[in-house]
Amino acid sequence: MRRILCVLLAAGCPVSVATAQLDQDERESIETAPLDRPNSIYTVETAPEIDGVLEELWQDGTPLSDSFRQVEPREGAEPTERTEVYLMRDSRNFYVGFRCWDRDAASISATQMKYDGDFDPDDNVTIVIDPFRDRRTGYTFQMTAGGARKDGRITNGDRVDYNWDGIWYGRTSIDEHGWTAEMVIPFQTILADPDVGEWGINAQRFIRSRNETVRWATPRRDIRISSVANADLVAGFEDFDIGAGFDFKPFVRADIRDDGQGNTDFASTAGLDMFWKIDPSLTLVLTINNDFAETEVDQRQINFGRFPLFFPEKRDFFLEDAGFFNFGGIRRNPLPFYSRRIGIGPDGAEQGILAGIRMTGKVEDLNVGLMNVQMKSNGFSKNYSVARVFGDVLDESTVGAIMTVGDPAQGERNVVGGVDFNYKNTNLEGGRSLTANAFALVSDSSDRSGDSTAFGFKVGYPNDVVGWYGGFSRIGDAYDAALGFNPRTGIYEYFGGWRYRWRPESDLVRSIETGFNGFLVTDLQSDLESLDMEIEALEIETEDGSTLNLNYLRRREVPFRPFTVANAVTIAAGDYAWNAVEASFSSSEANPLTVDADLGWSGYYGGSRLEWTAGSTWRISPQLVVGGTFTYNDIEVQDQRVITRQLTAIADVYFTPDVSLQNYLQWDDVSDTVGINARFRWTPEPGTDLYIVFNQNVESENLEFTLTQSELITKFGWTIRF
Repeated sequence: MRRILCVLLAAGCPVSVATAQLDQDERESIETAPLDRPNSIYTVETAPEIDGVLEELWQDGTPLSDSFRQVEPREGAEPTERTEVYLMRDSRNFYVGFRCWDRDAASISATQMKYDGDFDPDDNVTIVIDPFRDRRTGYTFQMTAGGARKDGRITNGDRVDYNWDGIWYGRTSIDEHGWTAEMVIPFQTILADPDVGEWGINAQRFIRSRNETVRWATPRRDIRISSVANADLVAGFEDFDIGAGFDFKPFVRADIRDDGQGNTDFASTAGLDMFWKIDPSLTLVLTINNDFAETEVDQRQINFGRFPLFFPEKRDFFLEDAGFFNFGGIRRNPLPFYSRRIGIGPDGAEQGILAGIRMTGKVEDLNVGLMNVQMKSNGFSKNYSVARVFGDVLDESTVGAIMTVGDPAQGERNVVGGVDFNYKNTNLEGGRSLTANAFALVSDSSDRSGDSTAFGFKVGYPNDVVGWYGGFSRIGDAYDAALGFNPRTGIYEYFGGWRYRWRPESDLVRSIETGFNGFLVTDLQSDLESLDMEIEALEIETEDGSTLNLNYLRRREVPFRPFTVANAVTIAAGDYAWNAVEASFSSSEANPLTVDADLGWSGYYGGSRLEWTAGSTWRISPQLVVGGTFTYNDIEVQDQRVITRQLTAIADVYFTPDVSLQNYLQWDDVSDTVGINARFRWTPEPGTDLYIVFNQNVESENLEFTLTQSELITKFGWTIRF
C-alpha cells in the first residue's frame, strides 16, 4: 500500500568566570561518543500526572547518568548546579521529567509564556530524540521555567525546523530547591521505527543567571544539541502503540469585513485536515479548503536593492515537515522550491487553495517528501507538485533528488529537476566538524530558451575557535524555477569567509571574535556585477550575554539597467564602489529590559546612506511583554534624496501558556499605511485551538489617518485522534 501511494503522489506531481580555551588533552577527555551499553527505558503501568511536580512515581523511571558537563562557559567542566533527568514510557506515550536544582531559586528566570518563542531570556531545558537512530533526523522539545513550550523537527543532521508543531503536553513549577518540568510526548505525534528499539537521546539545560549551558551527551561547543549523530543510546522503545494512526482536524471560520466605505460583508467557511500514519514512520496529510486565518502577518520590508525581497513562509501546511524539502544547502538563489509561490500572488494577496496532499517520512533508508496542491479556479486551473527524496549514505550524509512541476503564471509550463549531495562529519580529529553540499539543477520552461542549468557547491568548517566556509555556483541565463526563488540568473557566484574566536581569562569578557566574508558575482562572460568584502573587525560577547560588533565593508555594484529603491530614488546604470562602517550593540537578555541598536554609514551608488535602528523589549512580567523597533534611512544619490522611517511595536498578553493575546503594529512612510494585527489564541488542550484575529489597515498620509479596511476573523479547530 505504501509503495502504491508513493507512486500515485509522485505522478500527481551562560556563568561567573570565563576561561581560556581548553587544551587538546582536556578536549579529548570530554565524552564525545555514545555509551557502549545503552540505558534501557522503564515501562510503567500508571502514567504520571503532568502538573509540573515530580511525584514519587518518577523514581520508577530511567535516570540519565549523572554526566552533565558544561558547554558554556567552560567546556567540559562540572556544572555549577545539579540536573536530573528521568525517562519513562507506557504503550502510547514517552514521558520526560527534569529536576533542575538551584541553590539560589530566587535567581531563576521565568519571564515569558509564549509558545515557540525566544527562550534565551529564561531558564530552560531541552530533550532531543532520534527515533530512527539514523543519526540525521529527530525531534526537539523545550520548556522554560515559566511553562512556555517549543518543539521542532530535525533534518539534515542538526537543522531544526521550529515551525513543526506536534501534539504534546508539559508543565513546570518552581520551588525552594529550583524548578521541575514534566513532558508527555505521544508516540502518535512523532514518526518512529518500532523495530529499532534504541533511540538516540540527549538533554540540555540553560541556567540564565549564570549564562551557563550544560549537556548530557557530547558537551562540546563545536556540536549543537540538535546534532542527533552525537546523542547517546537509550533502549526499550519496541512495541509502542500509535492507535489507528488517524488525526482528523476539522475547522470552522466566520469573517466580518468592512472596506472603510460603509460596506460590510459576512462570510463563513469550513475545512478539514486529515493525518494518516501509513505506518509509524510515514505520514500522509490531506487538506481540504485550506485556511490560513491564524497565520502571523509578514514583517514589512522596504527594498533598498535591485532584486526581489525574500519573505519567509508562515503557513502551517507548508511549514510542517518543510525540512524534507530542503535541497543542496541552498538558502536563497537558486532555490528550486519556495512554498510562497503557492497560494500567494506577486502582490502578496492570498489565493485560494482547494485541496492539498503531502506525504513525508522514511521508507527504510529513504527520506520522502511529496506534495501536490490544487488551486481554486480563478479563470484558469493550476496544480503544483514537488517531489523530494534523499537517502542516507556514510555515517551522517545524504544524497537525493528533487522535482517541481507547475508555474503560477497563466498559460505557462515549468518543470525543474535536480540532484544533491550533503556531507557531514562531526567526528574529525579533536572533535571538529566538517560539512559540504553540492547540487545540480535543470529547468524546462515554455517561455524560456537558453542555458537552463544551475550547479554549485560549498564547504564549511563550523568550529568554535577557527571556522571557515567557501563555495561557488553557476546559474544559467535561462534557469527558471517557477516554484522556487531565483532572482538573479546568468551569473557566477563565489563566496567565502573565515573567523577566529578566542576566550580571554576575564571576569567580564567571554569571547572575542574577528574575521572576514567575501561575495563576488560576475555574469557568464566573467564581467563583474557585485563585490562585497566585509571585515568583521571586532565582536565581543560579555559574560552576561551582551554583544558589541564593529564591521568595515567595501562594496561594488554594476547595474546594467536603471532601478528604483524605496519607491522613490532611481539609480542609473553604471559602475559604483563605496565603503561602509557598521556598529551594533545588544544588551543581555538576562535583564527584563533589553535594548538593541545598529548604526551604519556608507557611500551608496555615488551618493551616501545613513541608517540606524533602535529597539527594545520589556518583559514586564510573564504575563505582559511590550517592545518596538524604529528604523531610519537617509539616502542621497544623483541629486535625489529619500528619507524612510519604519516602526513596529508589540504588546503581548499571556494569561497562561495556553491563552494569549498578541498585538502587532506596523507603519512606514513608503506605503504610508498603519497595519494592526491582534491575535487571540486559546488552546484548551493540545490540538484544539480557538483564534480570534483582528486586522486593520489605516492610511496615514501627512499624519491624516483614513480607515481603509477592517477584518474580524473567528476560527475554531480541533483534533479527533484515533
